[in-house]
Amino acid sequence: MKKIVCSIFAIALFSCAVAQEHLTFMGVPIDGTLDQFKKHATDKGLTYVQRVSGVDLFFGNYLGYDCVVGSVSLESQDLVYSVLACIFTNEDWQSLQKTYSDVKNKLTKEYGKPKEEEEKFLVSARTDEEKFQAVVDNKCSYNASFVTKLGEIDVSVTVTEGLGPSVVVQFTDSKNASK
Repeated sequence: MKKIVCSIFAIALFSCAVAQEHLTFMGVPIDGTLDQFKKHATDKGLTYVQRVSGVDLFFGNYLGYDCVVGSVSLESQDLVYSVLACIFTNEDWQSLQKTYSDVKNKLTKEYGKPKEEEEKFLVSARTDEEKFQAVVDNKCSYNASFVTKLGEIDVSVTVTEGLGPSVVVQFTDSKNASK
């Protein structure tokens, strides 16, 4: 009986290891076509908006924040390799910095300490208004990179076209990005 239980347990462990070949976003593997990813993402509660230049856009909630999510496929084939979550509810430096720190801390709990991180301004910025303006002018370098065997997760403070200053989290699947 012990041999049977051990065999079943070993098969289950092997199946889990084989099944986890791709980085995931909200439990959805970053793999397959845009349409396949769209189905899984909407099953997870994201609301599909539209496809723009090979990127499927969604509205939803990520880590407790309203955001726009984009799934990106390779130019050469319809294969999703990256997913971005743009948290856009940031109207001043304090809210940007607080959101960035919160997201980075949550990612640290899940993926461990960032492999690389930088938190500085490329210009003199002492007040919150100056810091926010530095972000708007792309003179802010707030980012952290988490590297796993399945891919990379980057979080940054940046200006997102159409959304303004945002905290962006990008998941890039190593296996599909290398194709």
